[in-house]
Amino acid sequence: MGDIGLTGMMLDSDLGGLGDDLFTSVVIHEEMSVYSPAIAMTLGAHAILAGNVINRAGNKQQKEKYIPPIAAGDKVAAICITEPEIGSDAAHPRTRAINKR
Repeated sequence: MGDIGLTGMMLDSDLGGLGDDLFTSVVIHEEMSVYSPAIAMTLGAHAILAGNVINRAGNKQQKEKYIPPIAAGDKVAAICITEPEIGSDAAHPRTRAINKR
């Protein structure tokens, strides 16, 4: 998938990604899911949930360090979700961050 750019589909093209939009990514995932939902979900976690967060919210140094190997498929991007009493149920988070400044 890295060789044909799928691991960097929504990542900035100047950092090695394809620079695709969300619609294009959804179409790719939908087609891939016909053959392997597991691989499509793994790619989605890598390229959209983890890689795209760094791509959109990371600072310049983070992007330069992480985006090229994520886009190339040389490194796997992942997420970790856990909360007391609900584990990895991302649809029902209870923890909140409060800015006390």
